[in-house]
Amino acid sequence: MPSLNNDQDKIVLSRGTKVIDQVEYASDWYGSDVKSKGGFSLERINPEDICGIENNWTGSEHPDGGTPGQENSILDSAGSTIVDIRDIRFTSLNELLVVFSHRLDTSASIALSLDNETANYAFASESSIAITSADSFARGRSYTVSLDSLASCQNARAYDLSASAYLHDSGDVVINELLFNPRGSGTDFVELLNNSDAVINLRDWTLGYYDSNDSLRHNIIASSSIFISTDEHLCLHEDKNDILENYPQAFENNLLAVNLPTLPNDTGDVWLFDQFTDLMGQVHYSEEMHFPLIKDLDGVTLERMSPEVRGTDRSNWHSASADENYATPGYLNSQFYPESMTGTGWSLSDEYISPDNDGYQDVVRIEYLLSVAGSSATIRVYNDKGVLIKSLVSNALLGSSGSFVWDGTSDSGEKARTGIHVIMVEAFDLAGSLSRKRLPVIVATRLR
Repeated sequence: MPSLNNDQDKIVLSRGTKVIDQVEYASDWYGSDVKSKGGFSLERINPEDICGIENNWTGSEHPDGGTPGQENSILDSAGSTIVDIRDIRFTSLNELLVVFSHRLDTSASIALSLDNETANYAFASESSIAITSADSFARGRSYTVSLDSLASCQNARAYDLSASAYLHDSGDVVINELLFNPRGSGTDFVELLNNSDAVINLRDWTLGYYDSNDSLRHNIIASSSIFISTDEHLCLHEDKNDILENYPQAFENNLLAVNLPTLPNDTGDVWLFDQFTDLMGQVHYSEEMHFPLIKDLDGVTLERMSPEVRGTDRSNWHSASADENYATPGYLNSQFYPESMTGTGWSLSDEYISPDNDGYQDVVRIEYLLSVAGSSATIRVYNDKGVLIKSLVSNALLGSSGSFVWDGTSDSGEKARTGIHVIMVEAFDLAGSLSRKRLPVIVATRLR
């Protein structure tokens, strides 16, 4: 009896040179983390479907963990023997891989097109086809593969198959929330958000970090296909029970256990890479980015306020709301402030600010939209008596659009008094002309 590897291996039953049956299994076929750790056999579901692969195998349901010499515990001869598309993904910027539910007849001709155009392809394995392009596929767009008259190894043919794959771009998936100082010995977490209009496959994406030798290392997020939909949140952690115990409101279906890089409690970096090791997002965090009036930072996350603003912009992060138990793992951030600018010039995201970290109007965003980039601005906040209480930025270089954030505190770290305040913007354009804009805002206190 040959030895069989635990993770994956191939078994071929043959007589002379004639192959009677074969299977190339993998541990994820069990469909169960418990069963894949050992003590359970893999059973074929439909014995008539000799071309079926992962979809036709699963972990035994017998109390003994297997059925040697007996009928399989999950026997079902009603399963389909027709080929279907199981997965589609980009393996490089020049290759799109289509994976099927069954082993194929690789000698049979097929009709294949990409976006209704003839495409170059080759069989990558007995159950997959690689579509290649001399030029790189374009990021930020979808590609549709159409196939016809596709035959399995049993000559069961499938017709009119199609599937689409989106090639993500930088900014489509963003780092959205960070817990780097958990309560007690609990788990850190990194939350991702799909900020695109397409479904994105996170297979082979990684979180990067630098080791003690300053070498870049990668911790994989998922080694098999895992999809994140538009506006969906995915919380990466190391202990689901700890997350649910500390944050019972967490969306359990949006929690994924991974091997996280070490996140220091005071300051550090998080790097997000795609399957091509291209950088998709980064954040340099610090405990100083938290709301200054919070006394105990244990278990308090930093939330990204707008997915449209760079993650490297410190002003785009704020402590999670106390009303949400200081974290929102797997769902909409409590400190979510989408861009609201509609015309050129300077404006505020709201007329009020209530800086009590309850998740409602905790900050005000000072937004701008200019005809050209290259101006500079100084922004200060004055109270109702005309006294300067906060210097936000001084001679900051401006793009054509952007924003700054005031969290309702003074330069001394104290909460601004209730009442009317004025945010004064002084901007110099490229010609050196000075313009001033007074933006009144009311500091309010919530009645309890």
